[in-house]
Amino acid sequence: MTRTENPFSKTLISWYSKAKRDLPWRNTKDPYKIWLSEIILQQTRIEQGLPYYERFVDHYPTVADLANADQQDVLKLWEGLGYYSRARNLHATAQHVAGELNGSFPQNYAGLIQLKGVGPYTGAAIASFAFEEAVPVVDGNVFRFAARYFGIEHDIAEAKNRKFFEKALAEVISPNQPGEFNQAIMEFGATVCTPTNPKCEACPFQGSCYAFEHKCQTALPVKLKKVKVKELYLNYIIYEYNGQTLMKRRTESIWNGLFEFHSVVSPDRMEPEDVLSQLPASNFTVRSVDGPVKHLLSHRKLWVRFYHLELNESANLEALAKELDLAIYSWEEVLTLPRPKVIVNHLQRVVF
Repeated sequence: MTRTENPFSKTLISWYSKAKRDLPWRNTKDPYKIWLSEIILQQTRIEQGLPYYERFVDHYPTVADLANADQQDVLKLWEGLGYYSRARNLHATAQHVAGELNGSFPQNYAGLIQLKGVGPYTGAAIASFAFEEAVPVVDGNVFRFAARYFGIEHDIAEAKNRKFFEKALAEVISPNQPGEFNQAIMEFGATVCTPTNPKCEACPFQGSCYAFEHKCQTALPVKLKKVKVKELYLNYIIYEYNGQTLMKRRTESIWNGLFEFHSVVSPDRMEPEDVLSQLPASNFTVRSVDGPVKHLLSHRKLWVRFYHLELNESANLEALAKELDLAIYSWEEVLTLPRPKVIVNHLQRVVF
């Protein structure tokens, strides 16, 4: 039975029908492709995420294809997006769905949020887009629009306050087109009710918006909690001999599964001569010292230097590999390995 649409949802969906961007994941009800797009787009701009989505769909057109992939290949395809735990969870969840769930995603919000890497936002997106369940999505764009429109002054940095936004949106979500409503409200926050310089003069909600009436657009949403960012100094040592170098696969931290060079890490800035003095005794020539370059992570600010050291003989490369628990790779092999973005960027700069 078709239920009556409320004025808010009618206005929003009408706006969306004229203004929406044509994106591939908006033209499907396949929960696999919707889930894939949502995981890729977490903490990623659409312009950056779109080519990754297209490559993943091309390489792994079904959840079974992704489940059967080698994790190293998945990480390589993900390379450059950051937050690599998303890629590891993506692969693990694909294996769970393909194996334990016989290739079928849960068809409701309650089941979807049991999947690894699927939280309230992603679960609501899949449930509404694929299965038309009327559960509201709340991402950064929606937090901002809802805070301004409804006048919600609860701090969005506090997880406990999410319920106030979900309650307000549950009262206006379209009962007949919840997927279209959720797509629309995210698009509206991304393109009209923007963080700075919101397009209030062209907003169809101007007459009923709390922030516009009270001239407090810049004060909403409230976000008080600040993430404490810790600085760290990372010195990568690139040993090289005759077109070969040394790397190892990380087995912990956010870069788990990625390959990197030997490193010297310090909470304080180190001079190059101090870094070099800590290295195992070996016959090498310093070809170059590059950096530092700044690399930002969610809770870290890294200052990264790269030391290119030319070893004098093959035996030194083999000895260092054994002493430092590294493996020997040709430069051609290095380019096929999944690596942190900061290493990818450096190697592109020095034309490897």
